[in-house]
Amino acid sequence: MSTSATSVGSRSNALPAALTKLLVHLHELAGVSDAIVDLVESKPEMDLVKGLVRRSAELHANVAQASHAARGFPMPPGRDGAALVALVKDYNTRIQAGTQAKEMVLSYWKTVDAFAGQFVAHAIENLASIAAWPSVAALRDAFRGQPAVLVSAGPSLDKNIEVIRRFKGKALIVAASHALLALHRAGIDPDMVVVIEAQDVRYHFEGVPVDRIGSLVLAAAVRPELFALPVERFITFAANPMIDTWVYEGLEEHLPIRAGGSVSTVAFSVATILGCDPIIVVGQDLSFPDGRYYAATTCDGDARVALTTDGTGRVVEASEAYRKLEPEGPENIFLREVPGYHGGSVPTSFALRRAWAWFVDEAKRQTGERTLLNCTEGGAYIEGMEHVPLEQAAVRYARDAVAVDACVDRAVGAIDREGRRTRMSERVTDMGARIDRTVDQARQCRALAERAKRRPAQLAPLQAAERDLTRSLESMPFLSTMVQPEVRDAMAAGKKATSVREGLDASIRLYDAVARTAVALRAPIERALESLRQPIVAVPRPT
Repeated sequence: MSTSATSVGSRSNALPAALTKLLVHLHELAGVSDAIVDLVESKPEMDLVKGLVRRSAELHANVAQASHAARGFPMPPGRDGAALVALVKDYNTRIQAGTQAKEMVLSYWKTVDAFAGQFVAHAIENLASIAAWPSVAALRDAFRGQPAVLVSAGPSLDKNIEVIRRFKGKALIVAASHALLALHRAGIDPDMVVVIEAQDVRYHFEGVPVDRIGSLVLAAAVRPELFALPVERFITFAANPMIDTWVYEGLEEHLPIRAGGSVSTVAFSVATILGCDPIIVVGQDLSFPDGRYYAATTCDGDARVALTTDGTGRVVEASEAYRKLEPEGPENIFLREVPGYHGGSVPTSFALRRAWAWFVDEAKRQTGERTLLNCTEGGAYIEGMEHVPLEQAAVRYARDAVAVDACVDRAVGAIDREGRRTRMSERVTDMGARIDRTVDQARQCRALAERAKRRPAQLAPLQAAERDLTRSLESMPFLSTMVQPEVRDAMAAGKKATSVREGLDASIRLYDAVARTAVALRAPIERALESLRQPIVAVPRPT
């Protein structure tokens, strides 16, 4: 029995029954919350998470009912009462952590289910470009001890964007692509622009002299057209650990990115990998003051959030391009609150609150390692960061010259582009052969399953064929990820099946999904091979 459970038991005889029942339910819910946090941190299986989430919902209902019944009962006086108050606070802290972990992993899995096919197809088509340019790993510690200014597109960017110009040439200026137009209108060319989305964000670059961007830092699964932009340097990384880490196998060291689910958290992780110190964040509102979603000078400066009395909201005004990119709804604009930069609290959404929690955790993790400054001058307060005006940060840190382009050019010049291209060509050719074999295996399993519905003796050959198909899927984790919704549906249908025929029908749907998904990858594989046959584009060499 845990210390908390012992505490409940030792006091139960002296407490009203309603309070005892509430404490017991809180103890159970805190335990489930701990399990969710532990599971999320260990690369969770969706079925396990869903089981804990269902149990968590049941216990939340029990706690709500018990809280109502216990209303009006006073806590015991003196030390016993103080100890129970501390116990309840501990439970609530653990429950809150479990809720955040649950929201994070369910949101992540929802994204994987919705976009896995798009992520994988793009990553395959990008393999030639990924082989031709260094990853973030090649730039580890390249800017050790140099300041970085991370520019996000929050509404407060309008307040102090002019000050960012003072950091040009004296710090690494890293921008989210959504902030690019605002920087251009202020006469600032960023050193790096980060893109993580698989959706079409090319409109972020419209009206901007793209050739003046120092480096484009692209997730492996971005739209392939982004690699065709007239940028002098590209840097790549794996943004989705469950989808695209396979990209770098056999090519170079894989360096995990602590993603956090947003481009701003990725930019922060990139800056830490590069060794930057201090890291200064600007435009990081993580909120929507007066319903504004972005700075007025960004490409989506007209986006507005309308909050409703039931605590939900929608983006009611936005460009057509934005709506295609991210059709927001009540499920991810559900009203929450976070501490405000200037005190009090500010409204936020589920996604922005998740990013805020990530920054708070990361600031805590990096305590004593580097200086972190929040110079947004609005929006959310990020515990663990120093909150100062950007003007003050410029006085302190915009001093010595930083040779940004030279550092990146050294990393580009250090990679063996021809060798990487050869290895990637061999790998993609093998990938195509394995895809074809998997299609044949899935179709064979389907045929055997159809026969087994008529002749049960065919179950043994089907099981052998399934083992071969499973081995093929295990060798291509990206394909397995793409069919996870179908796998879960087939398993659920199999559990509910009341006959062999019903179970086989569920399996047939899965075989069809595997074959259909694998066939769809043939086109991006062919495009990747065609790109790999093209001449390598010349790049600047280190001086």
